[in-house]
Amino acid sequence: MPTRLPICPRCQSNLYVRVEWILSGRRVSGAYYCGHCHHEWLVEAAGPVEAGERRTAQRRKLVRVETKRRP
Repeated sequence: MPTRLPICPRCQSNLYVRVEWILSGRRVSGAYYCGHCHHEWLVEAAGPVEAGERRTAQRRKLVRVETKRRP
């Protein structure tokens, strides 16, 4: 994550710019949001940032055991 936040392309200020992470399924991507003019843009558009998978471990498989029903 960058230490200096970029200048907002709309209002040309970086006082209210913050980084937000967008979680969509297993994909994670970053975006900048300006709280002054409510403009948002993707981090990838401003420069390369590492965005990876949210899950690294495999999910456990559910094992179902069928039982006989009593009449």
